[in-house]
Amino acid sequence: YNWLINFLFKVNLKDINSSFKLFKRSLFKDIVLESEGSFISAEFLIKARMKGFKIIQFPLVYYRRSRGRSHLASVGVIAKILKELSIFYSKYFLCSRKGNKKNILV
Repeated sequence: YNWLINFLFKVNLKDINSSFKLFKRSLFKDIVLESEGSFISAEFLIKARMKGFKIIQFPLVYYRRSRGRSHLASVGVIAKILKELSIFYSKYFLCSRKGNKKNILV
């Protein structure tokens, strides 16, 4: 997933869906989010890069879960991520390559 996002959007990020993120409040005034699923983290980071915001990454140490299990790898979640990713890509990147700037609202 990280490889795919980095390949398509050239954002050069290590762990896109890491839950640990800090943002300046001003980012939320400048960026409109449309995704409703797990793609929302990628959308936010991609749009922040498109707007010229600086993204700093720090390494995290992951530990195995002591309870519960992740639902991120379920078929439904993956399908929703791929659907939102394809909509986002076609809206923001394919349109811009065709010269259709009116659809590019970050």
